[in-house]
Amino acid sequence: MGYYDGVNYGLQASSYELAQTIASPVVLVVSAKAAALSLAALIKGFSEFKSPSHIVGVILNDCSEILYNRLKAKLSAETGLPMLGHFPRLPECAIESRHLGLVTSAEITDLRQKLIKLGQQAEQSLEIDALLKLARAAPPVYGKLPHIEKVTTAKPVIAVAKDNAFCFYYADNLALLRLLGAQIAEFSPLHDKALPEGTSGLYLGGGYPELYAKTLSENTAMLEDVRKAVLGGMPTIAECGGFLYLHNTLEDDSGISYSMAGVLPGQGYKTARLQRFGYINLMAMRENAFLPVGESMPAHEFHYWNSTLKGASCKATKPDGRTWECVLASSNLFAGFPHLYFYSHPAFAARFVKAAAGFGGY
Repeated sequence: MGYYDGVNYGLQASSYELAQTIASPVVLVVSAKAAALSLAALIKGFSEFKSPSHIVGVILNDCSEILYNRLKAKLSAETGLPMLGHFPRLPECAIESRHLGLVTSAEITDLRQKLIKLGQQAEQSLEIDALLKLARAAPPVYGKLPHIEKVTTAKPVIAVAKDNAFCFYYADNLALLRLLGAQIAEFSPLHDKALPEGTSGLYLGGGYPELYAKTLSENTAMLEDVRKAVLGGMPTIAECGGFLYLHNTLEDDSGISYSMAGVLPGQGYKTARLQRFGYINLMAMRENAFLPVGESMPAHEFHYWNSTLKGASCKATKPDGRTWECVLASSNLFAGFPHLYFYSHPAFAARFVKAAAGFGGY
């Protein structure tokens, strides 16, 4: 998304609104591919569209040293903004993308070498001292997270699925669970044979289970342990990929269907296009353990795979007013495509931790 792109085609939640809120200086990164003085019009458009724009300098991306040296003075004269360096195309540092974004860091075997190369290039072609000076001139950022108190002294163990198949987590979510009194125990549905010892709560995050469907399906010991735990009443949150993992079956990227945990009587299947994308508000429509009826919390969706079993425990509302039913929630389970940020509604996370403490060891 661009600098001014926010919710419902407005400025809310845009990078510009963030800069405005914290009065941060902004360095605009502009692609110089197949362009010359036209870049001045583009840069001026960004810097003059809103006042103040907070834009204090420009970096030209995909730009050779020769082109940068020819354009630097002209662009500064036309825009009144300093050019703070350039970055050439480095094919050897490219990171591949796929249907939900970039390939994750754990899958890139030469990531360290790529980062070293990028750092060396930055030292050569970016105005590092000028960038640091701009950063030091920024005003202090004030603010604090909500005050969080422990809801239990029992230290319940919440097992968090963490491997190449399940890797979409907000670090803040895990930190909040710890503040509320939980212990976090990571495990791998791909490789481990059972949930961590003493598990009393389960958190299955998003990721790419569809790309590892065969391996997940072959790990029958883990599938059975997860199935037994959830059906046995263990408090569980399952987001997007974690939601699909709980299905009867899941199609991989080739359209081959594999058995999953079988907690939910549905099939996850591949689609040809993006199904849901963007911010939503979730309102509980049916009784469940973590979000009382009528209570709501922000969330977002981003997925290409779909399900024959979408649920109707919550109503999702887009900023433009569109709505749909989603989420399968019960006395111990909250599962669906929405991704949740726990700090947006700490009471949801607190109920999860309290429920885990009350469940006891597994």
